[in-house]
Amino acid sequence: MELVSTKVSFKPRARLVSILGEQMISDSVVGLLELVKNAYDADAAQVTVDLKGLGAVETTTIVVQDDGFGMSASDVVNKFLSPAFDHKARAKNDRVRSAKGRLPIGEKGVGRFAVQQLGRRLVLVTRAAGHPEVMVDINWDAFEDSDSYLSDIDFPVTERDPEVFVGSSTGTRLEIHTSRSAWGELEIKKLHRGLRRLQSPHSGDASILQDFTIRFVCPEFERYESLDPGDILDHSHYVFRAVVDESGTMFFNYRASHPAVTPRTREDEASIGVAASGELAGSSPTCGPFYINLYVWDRTPQYLQAAGASRADLDAMSGVSLFRDGLRVLPYGEAGDDWLQLDRDRINNPSERIGNNQVIGFIEVSQAETPGLRDKTNREGLIENPAFRDLRALSRAAIAFFNTLWLQDRPSSTRIQITDGATASGQLQNARSVASALHSTSRDDIAVELPITRNSDSGTLATIDDAPELVSQREASKRLIRDLDKAIALDKAEDSALNEQREVLMHLAATGMAAERVVHEFGRQVVAALAAIEELRAGNTSGAQLGVLASCLGTLRNEFRSLAPYEGVSRHSRTVPVSIRDVIEVAVLLNRCTIEEKGLSTTVLGQDFSVLGRQSSIIQVFDNLIHNASHWAGGTGGVIRLEIDSSTARVSVSDSGPGIAPGTEEVIFDPFVTTRPGGRGLGLYISRMLMSDLGGTIGVKRLDRSDLPGATFVVDFGRAQQK
Repeated sequence: MELVSTKVSFKPRARLVSILGEQMISDSVVGLLELVKNAYDADAAQVTVDLKGLGAVETTTIVVQDDGFGMSASDVVNKFLSPAFDHKARAKNDRVRSAKGRLPIGEKGVGRFAVQQLGRRLVLVTRAAGHPEVMVDINWDAFEDSDSYLSDIDFPVTERDPEVFVGSSTGTRLEIHTSRSAWGELEIKKLHRGLRRLQSPHSGDASILQDFTIRFVCPEFERYESLDPGDILDHSHYVFRAVVDESGTMFFNYRASHPAVTPRTREDEASIGVAASGELAGSSPTCGPFYINLYVWDRTPQYLQAAGASRADLDAMSGVSLFRDGLRVLPYGEAGDDWLQLDRDRINNPSERIGNNQVIGFIEVSQAETPGLRDKTNREGLIENPAFRDLRALSRAAIAFFNTLWLQDRPSSTRIQITDGATASGQLQNARSVASALHSTSRDDIAVELPITRNSDSGTLATIDDAPELVSQREASKRLIRDLDKAIALDKAEDSALNEQREVLMHLAATGMAAERVVHEFGRQVVAALAAIEELRAGNTSGAQLGVLASCLGTLRNEFRSLAPYEGVSRHSRTVPVSIRDVIEVAVLLNRCTIEEKGLSTTVLGQDFSVLGRQSSIIQVFDNLIHNASHWAGGTGGVIRLEIDSSTARVSVSDSGPGIAPGTEEVIFDPFVTTRPGGRGLGLYISRMLMSDLGGTIGVKRLDRSDLPGATFVVDFGRAQQK
């Protein structure tokens, strides 16, 4: 039997248009915003969005009209009616700019499905320079027929003398009838917010957006017609403006103008690429340069009022939005979209992190300089490729850096305070009540109700952002630390039970951080071991697979051995002579995986000496310092150097990283302060407390020519040195 070969092609059904419209455009507001962006791509100077007849879907009419370059009859047939035509993508890739210098925002060729999603009938009128006016009348219901093919549905395309775009005018008018969904006040309010935030107020600084305005007409809801963003940005308590270059170096300007603090400004640079290294997709950023502008408020009512701002205005505009060539990329910065994980970080540290409702932020990118940032097919967000992940990581690092400056300039009344007139016994009782609450549960998200104190000067409750005094267990831990420290300072006679609670708390925090690194390595080794086992099951019995298993088990054994110094703690632990070189070697072992993975070199110099103390406490100090250094030292070629000076009982821990920003040398020792995205901000605080218990100190050393270019911490054992 002779086989017959024939050629066939896809025959899409007509209902494909409806399916694409429903699946690719999430709602009517998003659809309308996409049409406004199309007007930008058409080089329009103005686009008008007009909604009327909103009493019923049958009478609703939506008109979007621009004064762009319009379309000829040939353009309508070969571009608008040709889904997925890539003329915009070609222009973008070839860097072909419009007459106004714009690169196209769109590139997928699917924006016309936004029109289908908005209504059941479209009357399109358009005119290009030197051409007649063109009218197209499309009944989208015809595409609902499941028996028809796409090629079976036709509609008239008419050339005529200009009636809408008369004289020399050009542009496109989309008149959409019979809405697919009702437009009530909630939808109008959402559209108003979207149109109001669609353009960046920094377009002159960060993009080539020129001469593009949006006009909104809605007679039935006139109060929403104004798209003026107002002057709320001029009334922020803190301003942070920065440009981040392609290497991850940030050049910033910071201003604090809170009514309750002394005004302060800072201009400097910082290497946030190193800070973000744990979240970057690769060894170096791939997203390209970008701008970041943050306007931050203290939401306490009296401070908002003093600044001339309102919570309603802040709520309407808050969030960190992403803009490309001056136009917003949805859904970043929308309510509930925590793409930079600000609210997630703040849940654990409500008084030490800014949240989405405190900030109006603008991250600005240029298409020409960030070609790796690509739209998803539905135009709602960017593909989460390495370039996008790097942009997010660097943005988080920039915000973490701002956070360290902000912490120094917050008014004391917005922090949880301990009344100056409190007695030591009262503070101790307060601390113990918190400790009891902590002991009753081990879940981090349990809310703990704390005793509330009042500010002695104003009598007002010492609350955070006027919120109820319900906080996470982590926040309760921080307050416990502060209360314990305050109680010790107030009570000259040592309370052994108080000291024991404090020591246990410090030890558990350090144990948790050390165990976290072990768990990370555990996961990697288990994945490799399981892959080797699968190979063995598949019949590959080569010695290589057995070698992988042996290596994984050996690594895991060493990792868990490295936790031995943290096995237990009590106030009865003996102080013994401890070799500094020995504890440094253990601390290096704790961080071995990170050091090897990043290709760092570690050097220990100098003559050993001993101190009287608890070995586990001294290991914690060097573990924290080496862990931080291994993060900041960079990648291959990075250096960590420890220098032991037995004559002064001091150890210097240096790295080749970007160093510590001037002015933050002391604040980094505060609990929960960190410049590393996702960091906990406990390591240096714990280290300082442990050194204080030993009779020593820890601080940041000013650099000299003999030092590595990064940070240098000096651990001074002082009175702890063995005589």
